[in-house]
Amino acid sequence: MDLATMTAAIIADIDPTSTIIDDAEAERAVVKATADISRFIPLQKVYEFYTNFDVAGESWTAGAGPGDLVYLDNKFIKPGSEKVYNFIGTLMERGTDYLITYATGAITHILAGSIADDEVCTIDYKKSKIDIMLDDIWDELIRVTNVFIKRPYTPENQLTFGQWGTVLTVFGEESSTQTELPDGQPIVLFYEAAHTGPTDGEGEPPTGTSGTWPPFLDEVVVQNAEYYCLMMMSLYYAGLAGASATSASGLITGAAAGAIASATSANSISTIVTNTGTALGDSATAADESTTQAASAPALINKVNWGSNVPENYSRLAEVLAGATAVAHRSIAESNIGLGQLIVASTARHVDTANAASAAASQLVQTASIYTALSARLRSEANEKRAEAFGIYQDFSQWKPSNVTHSARQPIR
Repeated sequence: MDLATMTAAIIADIDPTSTIIDDAEAERAVVKATADISRFIPLQKVYEFYTNFDVAGESWTAGAGPGDLVYLDNKFIKPGSEKVYNFIGTLMERGTDYLITYATGAITHILAGSIADDEVCTIDYKKSKIDIMLDDIWDELIRVTNVFIKRPYTPENQLTFGQWGTVLTVFGEESSTQTELPDGQPIVLFYEAAHTGPTDGEGEPPTGTSGTWPPFLDEVVVQNAEYYCLMMMSLYYAGLAGASATSASGLITGAAAGAIASATSANSISTIVTNTGTALGDSATAADESTTQAASAPALINKVNWGSNVPENYSRLAEVLAGATAVAHRSIAESNIGLGQLIVASTARHVDTANAASAAASQLVQTASIYTALSARLRSEANEKRAEAFGIYQDFSQWKPSNVTHSARQPIR
């Protein structure tokens, strides 16, 4: 099953409309599923090489100053096997002209020695006969399972070993103490490696490649990849639920503000009603005073002894003054009534706004609950798929015959 077929199967199973999971997301899930199957059922491979421990004439250039380290092409050099020559071919002396670290292959020149800064030198040496560098297979290596010194691959030719990083150290044959590897002999490493996932095809028609696992496990890898896609969908809906909850919180805050504004308007209405009553009372009082003044006018006629129509004029003046006061108070009362009506309308609008915001917030909370439930369901479905896939992987790895000996010192990466 190539990559295009696998991604199409994933999308068809869990998101046929491709609203959330597209080809790119499905391909990412396949990469993760490939890593999973590599942990349970790693790819079994063989690496063979011939030993050649002698290195002659390797060129190296001294550092810009004494003490600057320069690294040779190989690590784990056999101690005391090196011969270093300066630019003119004179044999140099360790400790006088240069210093070398055999485990790391680092070399540097000494200030009082015969090697100048940036001088081109050469070196002959022997590589360690008990250490094997794993650089060539490191990118795919999971663990080394067996090392054989020669054919046939029998227990008599099997070596015990240990590994530290990219260096595999041979301890010796099963029945002997540590021994050096022979020169010019084939060394065979059996190791477990990471699988290579499927690829898309090129050309017309496109022809992709399958993963390196057994073909009958393709559907299991698809199911494993679907776990990751379902988890992506679960996180997507969890994000929508969070966004809806945040929006609902904002609307609830707005509804609370509307309710506060409505209460404030109601308090204003109460104040205006009180002021209006006072103004109306003042208006009635002014009217009463006008009547009193008019009634008292005839009694004052004997006290006014000039002009004509004095009583009538005095009475008229009193009526006008009291009437003006009454009109002013009534006008204030009418203005307060008008303002009160406006505030009543504003209060109604605030109440309507608060109710609308509250209803919208309730809808968003309900939506958030739906998204949360959907996210949880997808997560549960994803975990079921992963558990089933991992169970199949474990059954297969237990069924697979294992007739290899794992070194006790062998680390698991």
